[in-house]
Amino acid sequence: MLQIVAVTLFGQQGKELTVTGDEGTLNTETKNFVLANRSEPLVIRTESGYVIYTNHLAWTDQTREIRTEDPVRIVGHGLEVTGRGLLGHLDREEFEVLEDVHVDLAPAP
Repeated sequence: MLQIVAVTLFGQQGKELTVTGDEGTLNTETKNFVLANRSEPLVIRTESGYVIYTNHLAWTDQTREIRTEDPVRIVGHGLEVTGRGLLGHLDREEFEVLEDVHVDLAPAP
């Protein structure tokens, strides 16, 4: 069990994703990991300017995907997306909110 964890993942085109959490586990053979926070949500920052908040996150290195079944909130570029569950593909920087999706648009300046 790791405490106070910060992870940076690099995509094929140099894109990166940074995740910070209170605790986590790492499988050194598969390079898969799980991160969780006890009170505040995990903060996942993408290079393109989006911030994702959730309480639990799993990384599968073979498919290069992040996943959670917990509530999730994505904020950035005038959008706020909330829902339950997330599937993210790092190399394409695509994130899919799986259930109960709500999107709010910020008013134009």
